[in-house]
Amino acid sequence: GRNKANMLNDALEIIANHDSTTRLQNRYALNQRIPDYLNTDICIAMIDINSFKEINDTYGHRAGDDALAVFAGLLLECFDHDDIYRYGGDEFLLYIEGDVEPRSIYDRFIEERSMTLRRNAVTYSIGAVKAKKDDNLYKAVNHADEAMYAVKQTNKNNFCFFE
Repeated sequence: GRNKANMLNDALEIIANHDSTTRLQNRYALNQRIPDYLNTDICIAMIDINSFKEINDTYGHRAGDDALAVFAGLLLECFDHDDIYRYGGDEFLLYIEGDVEPRSIYDRFIEERSMTLRRNAVTYSIGAVKAKKDDNLYKAVNHADEAMYAVKQTNKNNFCFFE
């Protein structure tokens, strides 16, 4: 009856809104939430695992998926599930509402985060920006993306270890 249909609906909604590899919210979920973010101050961070293609090429896609899942776990230790999205490939997006300093995102994530893939150090890059109420969110995401790529170019990356 009605209850079974409700449960099925809830399950389908969870499947539609989450990425199966990392269990994080996906881009579809982000698009649903955009209206909530439009009228508030927000800090946006783009985080990406460096040389992810090499992990896949060297160890295989299973290892790549494991790396993504472990990385998602690290993000969940530091941030609320509702604030984290898997944006695509090895890119993750954080939307944190309120007057949050970009620097604090780095600090919260970097403190104790180390993960170890067969004794190879795997690094990640973070780019974070602040957006005010009336700022264009898409532009802000692009700025976070640009900031992340700037970090990548410097090779002074934040370390993350995989065993």
